[in-house]
Amino acid sequence: DFVPIADYFDWELKMEDFKEGSIYTLDWALEDNNQSNQAHILYDISNQKKIDMGEVNSYTFNAAKGQQFKIFYGDIDQINNNLLPYSVTLGDIYPNPVIDNLVIPFNIPELNDGNNVEVSLYNLQGKKIITLINNKRNSGFHQITWDRMNEKGGKTPSGLYIITLRVGSTIQSKKIIFN
Repeated sequence: DFVPIADYFDWELKMEDFKEGSIYTLDWALEDNNQSNQAHILYDISNQKKIDMGEVNSYTFNAAKGQQFKIFYGDIDQINNNLLPYSVTLGDIYPNPVIDNLVIPFNIPELNDGNNVEVSLYNLQGKKIITLINNKRNSGFHQITWDRMNEKGGKTPSGLYIITLRVGSTIQSKKIIFN
């Protein structure tokens, strides 16, 4: 049980006894405290995911030894000022497979603040299909939504593609299927 005793607080949790690779779920129930500017945020440090505990009541993850979490309570602006990603991360693109629009989440840590960020789509032969963003971004949690329209104004054909995130010298990529 967590009972707010201050206007802002954060807790660190480290899970040591997980069976590596097993799937676990954290569940919670928050009582409405009638303070609309207060929030509870669960941050999965190991997977670089931010979960609004007021919007959902559970979080499922693949366990890793030493899995780390942080729970933030307080004014959402104050939480956002204190909650920054630990590493450059290309999140889980959804939905996957994609029919129409897709969302591409990515994180930029403070040490990469102001670096150029490029998100591009490649086919399996390594040919760049489209650059979705190519500009400077500050540290934080970001996401872009894309409607599958290519630079020629047509819909990107069905198939298997690679989404690539490039921040400074860090490059991450994920496979995506278009139906």
